Amino acid sequence: MRGERLSAMIAAVLRCIDRFSVWAAALAAACLLSMAILMMGEVIARSAFAQSLVFSWEFSGYLMGAAYLFGAAYTLRSNGHVRVSLLAEHVPPGVARGLEYFSTLVGIVVTAYILYALCDLTYSSFERDIVSFTPTQTPLIIPQGVLAVGALLLFLQMVARFIRLVRAEEPDIGHDPQSLDGEP
Repeated sequence: MRGERLSAMIAAVLRCIDRFSVWAAALAAACLLSMAILMMGEVIARSAFAQSLVFSWEFSGYLMGAAYLFGAAYTLRSNGHVRVSLLAEHVPPGVARGLEYFSTLVGIVVTAYILYALCDLTYSSFERDIVSFTPTQTPLIIPQGVLAVGALLLFLQMVARFIRLVRAEEPDIGHDPQSLDGEP
């Protein structure tokens, strides 16, 4: 009874992480669209009015970073990250499973470090009230905080992947568009 309840709670947490990953992927798409609109505005401003939108390159950089990290968690869940499966395809299934465990643990360590570094950077910018050197004087806590949230989602999805491996579940949903709700 207790084991079933724990299993149900773990499954609920995993579904929640998946849903956050889907929402973050939608935000990543919105960031890319915003970046495209911003760049088109820059082109129009330069060609039609011989003026530049001073903030366009700065904000495009922020949007690109946000798109990258917001999309990373769902990309991991949907098996979209680059993998070298040549080795895993030519070893016994048990060894291949061990490679999955190992690579996922390495991924957890790497994403934990990225998360730590981005949180530290964000806190440092907050503490020192650091702003960008551009005319917009953007408080850097905003774009850095967004990147830290994206890194947190990637870290959580990496941990969820490991939990699924331990539970002998399929860690990837593949590229099935029917799985966009975060459930395999």
